[in-house]
Amino acid sequence: MSHGSEPETGESRILPFTRGKGISKEGLRDFITGLTIPQHAKDLLLAMTPANYIGIAAELARKI
Repeated sequence: MSHGSEPETGESRILPFTRGKGISKEGLRDFITGLTIPQHAKDLLLAMTPANYIGIAAELARKI
């Protein structure tokens, strides 16, 4: 969480969009398009779905 001169974190940026309400596909899209990041990074984030992104789950499962 951002305090004073500390840089904003992902958490501090998304909390206003999610606090006290659910996250909709449209809301998440609006959040991502409003980020000050390169367009290619926005495109990658917008393309992610639960069906095509598992992160490092497979790697972590192998360590069990």
